[in-house]
Amino acid sequence: MLLRISIFFVLALSADAASAPVVPAASVVNNASFSVGTNPLAPGTIAAIFGSNLDDGTSNAFSSFGTNGELLSTLGGASVTLNGISAPMFSAFPGQLNVQIPEGLGTSGLATVVVTVGGQSSTPQTVPLGSFSPGIFSTNQKGTGQGAIQIANTSTYAAPSGSISGSATQAVKPGEFITIYCTGLGAVTNPPIPGKPASNNPLSHTVTTPKVTIGSENASVSFAGLSPGYVGLYQVNAQIPADASGGSAISVQLSLSGVTSNTVTIAVNAPAGPNGDKITAGEQHTCAVTGAGGVLCWGSNANGQLGNGTTTKSFTPVPVTGLSSGVAGITAGQDFTCALTNAGSVACWGVNTTGNLGNGTTTDSDVPVKVLDVAGTAPMSGVVAISAGQYHVCAVTSAGAVLCWGDNAEGELGPEPSAFRTGLPYQVTGIPADIVNVSGGSYVTCALTSKGALWCWGSSGFGQLGAGPNLPNENPVAVLNVAGTAPLSGVASVTVGYADACAVTTAGSLLCWGENQDGEIGNNTNIISFIPVQVLNLAGTSPLSGIASVTAGENDACALTSTGGALCWGTSFNGDLGDGTGHQAEIPVQVAGLTSGVTEIGSGYHHNCAILSSGGVMCWGFNINGQLGNGNTDDQLTPVAVVGVGGGGLLKLF
Repeated sequence: MLLRISIFFVLALSADAASAPVVPAASVVNNASFSVGTNPLAPGTIAAIFGSNLDDGTSNAFSSFGTNGELLSTLGGASVTLNGISAPMFSAFPGQLNVQIPEGLGTSGLATVVVTVGGQSSTPQTVPLGSFSPGIFSTNQKGTGQGAIQIANTSTYAAPSGSISGSATQAVKPGEFITIYCTGLGAVTNPPIPGKPASNNPLSHTVTTPKVTIGSENASVSFAGLSPGYVGLYQVNAQIPADASGGSAISVQLSLSGVTSNTVTIAVNAPAGPNGDKITAGEQHTCAVTGAGGVLCWGSNANGQLGNGTTTKSFTPVPVTGLSSGVAGITAGQDFTCALTNAGSVACWGVNTTGNLGNGTTTDSDVPVKVLDVAGTAPMSGVVAISAGQYHVCAVTSAGAVLCWGDNAEGELGPEPSAFRTGLPYQVTGIPADIVNVSGGSYVTCALTSKGALWCWGSSGFGQLGAGPNLPNENPVAVLNVAGTAPLSGVASVTVGYADACAVTTAGSLLCWGENQDGEIGNNTNIISFIPVQVLNLAGTSPLSGIASVTAGENDACALTSTGGALCWGTSFNGDLGDGTGHQAEIPVQVAGLTSGVTEIGSGYHHNCAILSSGGVMCWGFNINGQLGNGNTDDQLTPVAVVGVGGGGLLKLF
């Protein structure tokens, strides 16, 4: 629970106590949001009154309770009335009074505010009243930045690690609950007497349930009401959505009946997955999405895969032409890149010899072009997930269908089309109608259903379909369980690499299958597996657990742990594993320096990159064309920081 005094912004100004108090117009505001102007205030709201000569000079005049158990109505020699009703007071300073808007004022019209100090009264000012005046408290006590929001049932702030001096901080994960401390949520059941703390039995619930928006997602509210033991302080307990975006500054906002609060931020440890990846890597280039929804790319650019209108490589990030905002996710093939927009359209750029840009041609493009619909007559729409393979791309629609385009040499586009390649999307048949995610690899595709089952199609010679040997290429098949006796279930996410694939289960364990040439399925062997096997822990003694997401490259894979750490395994000829040794590993190893604070990992041909909760990006491995983004072409055995656009400073995505 917050300390009582920590949620009140204190502005102490020197004043002459003998002078009459002065309250300027529009200076009575919500104490959490500090929205200035004529914003209505709801009865019960904690408010701040700014002005001068507002107390008699008493120092540290903070709230206390009278013998009746109510907050004092006179503090520091000052008292406040609204329409003649005394306001309970929290603190008094020469330049600011903190009070509770009295109940009984009604929720419409105006209230006349008068401050009295030492028998002298301020000139009356008016304050508009309303049913709701939501405001979220922030740790900077200005109504902006990091919210006064804690992981539910703890004293830990949902904030980047170490960001709040003297307080425990940790990024919250999807599915976890947060407690949002706020004020101004309106009428409650079991209302306390004005100035008295709220009861914990029974609780005081808000009559109207607020809407909570986290990032761009609506969150489920489990409780909204007065915080027990406090006056005027509300709390809203909400669950982080399963598909919430990850980052150190994810927005949070409340609204009631169309009245919105200020916007604050929290840290969310939520890798977006293939439908909303914020970082991706091709053979020798890397791209990332900024907090504003723009796209930056760096590395090889021979085919225009950086999307900046040139074919000149760049060792540092460059902005993609026309994509400065509005992008939800990014994915890269060997020498091309595609972006999913918030509006549900897809744009691609780079090499196009197999029709993988989806615009009906085979002409390369060094700037983004719109992917067309199956008829080739209009831009594709209604897309919620995308993933690029080596030379093909697949998209999931809001209706749960999968559309694919590009190379089809091994049936990676599904039973239709029969052509060797196609420059327009085709709908994959033979799979369930409730697909929620998709992942493309080298000549293979896998799709995840809403029920946690996996279906794969395409190249099968190395077991990458996970359904046993000698299967037809183009016909989708269900991935089997580790016993090979029934379809796999309980899958949360999937990634496909060169000739291997991995899946994270809803329990946080990790399964992989496929070629395993360099130990990339993580079971301490280099023996091919046609069905999923358990990835082992760092000691090789038991199955790995506590995994949030996984990404696969050429012959390596990396996993993000639930505590924000990065693990990798497989080949490490160019430093792919990031552990500083350059040695192959057939079980996971810890990436040097990345034991916490990672929110997402993306894998390329022989390099990997991670987004940090701070908004920075670290990369390691192969760097012949500057795909690590650190300004040179030296391979790196351990992570290095990506520099900013133009080579200045370090990159900050948000």
